[in-house]
Formats: sequence, C-alpha cells, structure tokens
Amino acid sequence: MTCFCSSFEDYPAVRGIVEPDYRHTALSIVQLQRSPFRSLVECEAVAKASRKAQGRVQFENPAGLTQSPNYSQLALVSAPRLILSGTQVSYGYQDSDARLAFQRLAKALEAGGSSVKDIAFASFYPLSSSIAEQVRRIRFEFFDKQRPPAATMQPFEGLPAMDAGFAVDVVAIAKAAAANAILLFELPMPRREPNARSAGRTMALRRIPQSTRATGQGSQAMGEKTTSVVNG
Repeated sequence: MTCFCSSFEDYPAVRGIVEPDYRHTALSIVQLQRSPFRSLVECEAVAKASRKAQGRVQFENPAGLTQSPNYSQLALVSAPRLILSGTQVSYGYQDSDARLAFQRLAKALEAGGSSVKDIAFASFYPLSSSIAEQVRRIRFEFFDKQRPPAATMQPFEGLPAMDAGFAVDVVAIAKAAAANAILLFELPMPRREPNARSAGRTMALRRIPQSTRATGQGSQAMGEKTTSVVNG
C-alpha cells in the first residue's frame, strides 16, 4: 500500500488508520509537495482478490466511495499476463504536448501486445491543478470512456525535466497469452536535442510484489482513491 500525503506530519495518523485493518501490509508514505495548498491523504493498494473477476478485467465502484465518470474505484484482474509501462512525460504545457505523451504511451503498449483501451490502472503525476484539469480533459481521447480504469492523480512536486507538465504510467492487460505471468519493460525517455537534460533517460518501474502477481489461478485487485482526509 502507498499513501500520498500532503505532509509527513500526517504519518502517525495515517499509520493509526491503516494498521488495524492491514496488519501485514507493507506501507509506504510519500509526501506530494513541499508546500501543499490543502491537506489530504490518498492511498492505493494491490491485493489478492477473494473472488475471480468476470473477464480479464472487471471495474467496480463500491457503495460508500466516490462515484465518478472519470475513473473506477477498483480493477479486478484475472488476465494471465499484464504489462507495466514505464513513465511517459508530457514535455510542455499545451494540449498538443499532452496528446503526444498519450500517443507515446499508446505506441509502447501496442508494441507490448496491449492498448490504451486495455488499461486497468493509471497513475498520473501532474505538477499543478491546471495540468490535472488538462489530463482529465484529454485522457478520454485515448482511454475507454465507457470503462474508465482505476486511477490515482494528485499534484506532485517535480519531474525529471524542467519543461515537464505531467507524467503517466499504467498497468494494462496483454491481449496475447504468454508463458510469463507479467511482462515488465522500460520506456526510454524521448530525446530532446539539444536539451541534454532528458536525453537517454529511462524511468524505473513500479514492481508488484511477488505475492500479489497475477497468475492463471487467481486475481488481483487494484484500487484507486481509497481516501482519508487528515486535519481537514
């Protein structure tokens, strides 16, 4: 489980809320920004599902959680093969820059045997609220509006490029069966000559622990916006 916090001062309260129900869960706390404009805590987790998904991926919005047309609260996955993308960065702040990032993501997924329509979970890292609104406006030019994936999106402090607006990485369902349960790969950052800051860089993958990896015998659940607000 990873909880994104506005301040590390929230750590004792977050730990006190999480531990009674998730005693054996590895907990990571990430402070989003140095000087946040509001107090919040948002948690995401990967767990073994107690029931099999209907189809390769099943999206759900349990009662009592926020209902939104833009994302699902849970993604139940039973596909034998998943793709964990590397991070695609939007260089610049125009809508055209955002579309280029989604287009690069689409090409990478296609090369791995998937597509943007098969995304189960997406993580967005915008650097401002206005960029977050840009992502909300543009993502369904690529994602499936009728079956929105689970997602996390909160403003972050920075990205590995001075002209970055946001970044995105995803977990997607592979179309073709394979012997390996999960395909992992890195996406190279595009070269921006003569800007040497981003040339040749790659982004690290977030790896799902072995105990929660999908196999042909089980499912895994990916949740989004399991949110607790601390101090307001």
